[in-house]
Amino acid sequence: MLVVVERLRRQLSGQERQLQHFSERQYQAEGWIKAGFLQLLDELKEQGLVESVEREKLCGRGREKVDVVFQVRGVRHWVELKHWLIGPQKGTVWKLPAYFAGT
Repeated sequence: MLVVVERLRRQLSGQERQLQHFSERQYQAEGWIKAGFLQLLDELKEQGLVESVEREKLCGRGREKVDVVFQVRGVRHWVELKHWLIGPQKGTVWKLPAYFAGT
């Protein structure tokens, strides 16, 4: 799992300009982040470091899904990605507690 986290950190650390642009445009970039994460996991799978990768995996009851599920050394990791835009967005100022309302 640590190799996945380290590689994701390195991948995102080279993307500050894009992330700054998303912030300036008041855009939440979950899809962009998910696509990059899936690409990274597929590369790690080709290298034999990740055993399996699934996206939009059903979990729980009903139609609830998690963004990404991957397996490393027999352990499944379930990941729900969120890009929190803190600050102004289309006339509303978002603060961190707003993302946890109703939980």
